[in-house]
Amino acid sequence: MFPVIQIGPLSIQSAGLFILAGFYFALLVTGNAAKAAGLVSGKIENTILISAAAGLVGARLGFLVQNPDVFRNNLDGIFSPSGSLLDLSSGILFALLTAAILLQKYHLPVLKVLDATALGAAIQTVGVLLSRFASGGDLGIATGLGWGLQIAGQVRHPVQVYEILSIVILGAICRLSFQRKQESFPDGVTFFLTSAAIASILVIMQVFHESSNYIYKFRTDQLAYLVILVISLISVEVLFTRRVSKLKEETN
Repeated sequence: MFPVIQIGPLSIQSAGLFILAGFYFALLVTGNAAKAAGLVSGKIENTILISAAAGLVGARLGFLVQNPDVFRNNLDGIFSPSGSLLDLSSGILFALLTAAILLQKYHLPVLKVLDATALGAAIQTVGVLLSRFASGGDLGIATGLGWGLQIAGQVRHPVQVYEILSIVILGAICRLSFQRKQESFPDGVTFFLTSAAIASILVIMQVFHESSNYIYKFRTDQLAYLVILVISLISVEVLFTRRVSKLKEETN
């Protein structure tokens, strides 16, 4: 779409710029949330930085595994900053796994830390989606609707725009709805509800993606987002069940 932003004599890769901008604002928001929760922000920022790096590596490896032909005659492309060469679901899984390991290493309260990162994770997801939209490589299916965009010789759904708007709107609604209730939520619920909301949006929006990667007739990205959605919902159920059980014990 607009892979390069021209500012005077400077040519800036827009895909990398959006990822970096998303990461910067996510880190800023998470740091403030961590301080508000009384957590040691230094260790959390280290965890975020390392997990983000692992997520980017995982996103590129995931894309490489699913699309080996893209790099067969272009090995330098492996190190390209293009957002279209990133597999978002693989990146999320790698980042979460790395974060879980580091949280255990630093002996941080995992659930409280997860809550502090919830809004930041949503911001970073938007940054990655903007990167993929800017690079124009993650194509939507053809459409005859008036708001379709001319991409790769066809008028297509601007699928990343749908995803970003859905995340922003749903996030705003949840923020307003849960603002007064968050203090009564068990630790970790805010993060897992955020993860479930984002994953559900990405699962639904997969119908607008032009994808050729399937496992037993299921889109690979869709399966990955479904796994995240199911794990998040189960986690919310478990956390609330534990809270109810604890309240019953205290009452008795």
